[in-house]
Amino acid sequence: MTFPIKGGVDLPTFDARPQNSNEESVWRSAVKTGWDDGQKQADAILDANFNRLTRDYTGMLLYSTLLQEGMISSTRVAESSQTVTGDGKQLMLGDTLRRVTSSKASFETNPNKWRPTVNRGKAPAVKQPSSTQSEAAVSSAGAPKGSPATQINGRPVGDDGK
Repeated sequence: MTFPIKGGVDLPTFDARPQNSNEESVWRSAVKTGWDDGQKQADAILDANFNRLTRDYTGMLLYSTLLQEGMISSTRVAESSQTVTGDGKQLMLGDTLRRVTSSKASFETNPNKWRPTVNRGKAPAVKQPSSTQSEAAVSSAGAPKGSPATQINGRPVGDDGK
């Protein structure tokens, strides 16, 4: 394996370099091990960052969808632009102040306030009871007796505000 050496990489001083073939083989083995460990660490960091990006994007998409459907309330933020702010030691021009003015986002528990979204495909499937539930405990709506039937997207079956 060859290692890319760019002009900006400093090699160790002459005294720290291998002096014979035995030291050189140990040195090359250690450099290869270090290089491989560095590649593994870089791959792990890339995977972790990609997973965090995917998690954050999925969360933003879910938040936006729930907000559009009226299933959650949004956080209210007030914004004020200030021409000049600061004190005797620092001066800031065009500063913008943002402040949370009401409660944070919360779930809307009244399904009558939910708004349906337009699905341009198949209707969402109704949740099927798990295999641990007996057939006798399942009502004709597809949910256990005593609990409301729900679709996969969380809306109660037949509760579309009509």
